[in-house]
Amino acid sequence: MWCKSDKERSVYGECVKILKIRTVITDESCNRLCFLLKTDFKLHLLTKFCPKFTALQSSLPHLSEFYYLTNTQNSKKNLIFSHDISQHYCFLIMGNSRPSVSCCIICVGEGPVISVVPLDLPWNETLLLKPSVKEIKVINDGPIPAAIEVTLIKTKSPWSISPTCFIINPDETKLIEVVIYLTDTGNYSDTMEIKVTNSRTITVNLTAIGIGTSITVEPPISTVDLGLLYISQKIVKEFVVENKGTRHHQLVWSPVADMKDNAKSAVEFPKHSVFCVEPCKFDLAAKEQEILLLKVECSEICRKTEKIYCHAVINYKEKKQSLLVCEITATFIEPVLKFSKENVAFRVDMGPDDTLDILRDSVILSNVTDLPITITLQVEYPFYLSVDNRRLSDHLVYLEKSSLLEVFILFDPAFKDDKYCRTIKSSLIVTSKETPFKVAISDIVIKIDVTKHTLDKTVFWLEDHDI
Repeated sequence: MWCKSDKERSVYGECVKILKIRTVITDESCNRLCFLLKTDFKLHLLTKFCPKFTALQSSLPHLSEFYYLTNTQNSKKNLIFSHDISQHYCFLIMGNSRPSVSCCIICVGEGPVISVVPLDLPWNETLLLKPSVKEIKVINDGPIPAAIEVTLIKTKSPWSISPTCFIINPDETKLIEVVIYLTDTGNYSDTMEIKVTNSRTITVNLTAIGIGTSITVEPPISTVDLGLLYISQKIVKEFVVENKGTRHHQLVWSPVADMKDNAKSAVEFPKHSVFCVEPCKFDLAAKEQEILLLKVECSEICRKTEKIYCHAVINYKEKKQSLLVCEITATFIEPVLKFSKENVAFRVDMGPDDTLDILRDSVILSNVTDLPITITLQVEYPFYLSVDNRRLSDHLVYLEKSSLLEVFILFDPAFKDDKYCRTIKSSLIVTSKETPFKVAISDIVIKIDVTKHTLDKTVFWLEDHDI
């Protein structure tokens, strides 16, 4: 009875134009339609070859024809949202003064058809403080666009979703990103609602099990390699311990792995321990921080590896739980400095009337260890160190590994106004800021010879002449 195109067709031998249903008004309370002849909508017959026709015919076998509307201005398909709607229309056939043909249009409408995969989204065991992401597919199986709104039932949910609102076109698939971020251990569940405008609401079950700890340490302390250190060098390294969860924690640091409740001996670090932490015991409420000091000192050349265990009493319960295991390693070496020569020697030969200027010599000092070192050079009067044209008795120097330093040593012969033969011995002492030991010593020796008598050349000549 209805034409399928905009061309004029013959109905009962007469020429009839396509009937245009101009406006569709939807009454949401009863989900029925009224048709008014005002704006540009067109009614189309759903063909038997369309998959949607088969679905509608199976659900409503008493109906034989199904229609949908299109807006002629924007060409977007709009299905009629109704169950059983009928409307009578009369046609005025050319040549007749009164309508002679009456037809009954029966429309069965359907909203957007949306499918969601999967409907259950389990996370199983999920580490605390690490976001975990999964995706949900939303598929539009219908011939019209659908407006989607996604919400979570619980107000304080560990899950977050993106996007929360979107439009999905026919035969299109979109992804909803679901992120979980847990701060406390335990079982978690929530329900995600996918609301389709003018259609049903689809629910997705979300579940997760939180494992791990809400205690963080920065920088990470699980494995700490301090590298090379000097023996007897006292090292203090700071760590920031923070409780990022919502539960109170009492933390106890110990060198003992299997710690019994209220065992005070387990908290104490032995005196021979190379590594220890302070404070050994403290409380952390939710979102609180504490500074943890790692102290390191060793008096022998060796490589040391020790473990420190962190136990916790959570929410004031008596049972202690093992949270962290810290493995700390360091290699202890001795600073080694070498001089280019074993000693600095001066020799002065002078007469009774001679005067001496400042004497100067140098020695090259090399750092042969694989660590930089801060050293102090020291000499005793009447010797000096020459640094930038200054006379110094001590001088602080920073030496990079495998670096060289030329040390200039001065001697002041005017330290005594007499003229006697003498030998003066002293030392160039090199000490390190990193270690309490004297790491290098170089001897300084000066020998002064003074000639007290002069020979009369004339007398010697005469005696020789007599011979």
